[in-house]
Amino acid sequence: MVRHLVRFTGVLAAVSLLAAPLQAQRVRPVGRERSLSVELSPYGGMLITDDLVKGPLGSSVKPANAQFWGVQLGIPVVSGVAIVGNVGYADSDLKVGIPIVGSGVSVGKSTAWFYDGGVQFGGTVRQQREMAIAPFVQVGVGGVRRELTVSGMSARTTDVAGNLGAGLDVVVTPGIALRLMAKDYVGKANFGSLGSLTAETKTMNNVALTAAMKLMF
Repeated sequence: MVRHLVRFTGVLAAVSLLAAPLQAQRVRPVGRERSLSVELSPYGGMLITDDLVKGPLGSSVKPANAQFWGVQLGIPVVSGVAIVGNVGYADSDLKVGIPIVGSGVSVGKSTAWFYDGGVQFGGTVRQQREMAIAPFVQVGVGGVRRELTVSGMSARTTDVAGNLGAGLDVVVTPGIALRLMAKDYVGKANFGSLGSLTAETKTMNNVALTAAMKLMF
């Protein structure tokens, strides 16, 4: 599943690059279109989570796919380049995947907070006054705070994760755009020592598919 979603991220980035020349021909500047504006983008969507642990015979332990909510702030540096900061949250059941059972058995709860910052290239500007499509890409790094709860016992960890995102802005009115984005958070989760075991995961891909209302001030 994650492999297909990472592929989707690449396809979205490719579509963005192909759309850029067409968009440049279609959208004409209006007034000071290149003026800089702060961006605030509250969003919602789905977080597709990778396995925390892979066991024998195809078994696994992972948080179930969950609703993902958050907000992103963008501060422009120059036209077409902005510094972005993001916070997101997801909570779901913690499941043990068993091949015969299929989707898995719930054994507890999982919560995750995502905090990151990075750089954005592209996107819309406030003064665009017609239906316009503007591609963008983001790259950054931050932290993921995870908590797992099983039978009243909890384990917590905060780990570094890099991220890469791509998407499209669709102008609704001057100052407001619909933002669609796929973003892949890449990193490990180290829960330290649990009894005689050291619970550190492999490198995980956690993919967020989101839609946002982008407000430009």
